[in-house]
Amino acid sequence: MHGLYELTDEAAADAGARLTPNPSPTVIELLPEVAGAEPGPDAWYPSTIYVAGDTVQHEGAVYEARWWTRAQEPGASAWGPWVLVGTADAPAALGECAAAWDAGAVYLPGDAVSIDGVTYDAQWWTRGQEPGASPWGPWTAVEACE
Repeated sequence: MHGLYELTDEAAADAGARLTPNPSPTVIELLPEVAGAEPGPDAWYPSTIYVAGDTVQHEGAVYEARWWTRAQEPGASAWGPWVLVGTADAPAALGECAAAWDAGAVYLPGDAVSIDGVTYDAQWWTRGQEPGASPWGPWTAVEACE
């Protein structure tokens, strides 16, 4: 039975069997629980403002911002604001999604919405402008969410 018990002898067909305690049983130690990997840096979003020292992951690589940037894709240019610092070993942490974006609702600065698995914050009054549609629009991406 799954390697926990072994039949070591057979009893005659007309005899009964007796179970006796084992004075020195084999103790099976459980393996320690495996902790999940630490989440990697946040994903890069074109609508987010980054400053020198911020790290992001994009297309399996980790980048660090050399100066203020927005809408400049990491890895697109060797002379751009991003410097490659390594490979992305773990996915970004997922936050809890805000309420779904509603095209007819009015949003004020600081209001949070989610669309397509990303949470966005409103930077100014807006209505009908879809989050993520333009890096220069009223929304800035905050984090991936589930």
